[in-house]
Amino acid sequence: MIRHQSNMNLSRSSTRNAFTLIEVLVSCALLAAILTTAVPLIQNAARQSQAAQRRVLATQWVLSELDEIIDQPVQQIDDGPIQVDLDEAVSRRLPDARLEFVAHRVTQPADGCRIDGSISWTGANGELVRPVRLSTWVFDGGRRTGGDE
Repeated sequence: MIRHQSNMNLSRSSTRNAFTLIEVLVSCALLAAILTTAVPLIQNAARQSQAAQRRVLATQWVLSELDEIIDQPVQQIDDGPIQVDLDEAVSRRLPDARLEFVAHRVTQPADGCRIDGSISWTGANGELVRPVRLSTWVFDGGRRTGGDE
């Protein structure tokens, strides 16, 4: 009789260590549901990260171009549009980039110039992205104020 009970205990313990087919199927279904939800979230986060990196690149590029423009003496900056060529590395990262740099001369209260710079580009969805716009002032004597300080 004792022998019979020990065999029963062995058979019970060996079946408790294994997973049933239903448990495995439920686990697979849960994993599939989690992956179905997680993959689009990860893709969306990657798109947002790329958009933020492009915006930072555009801001830095406009700022560096404004710095180059205001390094000139204020008398050499003509009123109106300023011709600026788009850097090749920037144009690769910002598809269909559109530039606009405009100088606005002022004489009151001092001889100076406000310079506005903007860049816009096409986003991943094919629509225009909200442009990056920066402005700065340069006055006779090299004093400058505005968007880069």
